[in-house]
Amino acid sequence: MGIRNVIDDKGFVSYLDEEDINTLTIESDITATSVMKGQRTNVVTVTSSTIITTESASIILVSTSGTAITITLPDVQSLDGYTLKIKKIDETNGDVIIRPVVGKLIDGETQKTITLAYTTITIVSKDGDWWIV
Repeated sequence: MGIRNVIDDKGFVSYLDEEDINTLTIESDITATSVMKGQRTNVVTVTSSTIITTESASIILVSTSGTAITITLPDVQSLDGYTLKIKKIDETNGDVIIRPVVGKLIDGETQKTITLAYTTITIVSKDGDWWIV
């Protein structure tokens, strides 16, 4: 992770990470302030088959109510590093079927299925395909 230094008009020095998530500002030789910015995560609960977009969510909670639900993943051909977490949140017999767009794979397969309650799969995109991490 790269760090950049910023000197403001009063001569204060700030050290910022590349994503401006963490900031350390030195105001004098004896005073320092630190600001930690939290990252907001989009969480959705799904109760029917759904097509996920890159804007819709990064955490998907699925309640099947005893019926199979298909989660269709977004096309991430030019979006390496996009991460999704998908979790089955009920104890019924319905499966959560996770499918990429046509022609893409998840760990070399055309789909993954979650059958057990409270199971989470975390996947990340690379070169248009998805990988379980």
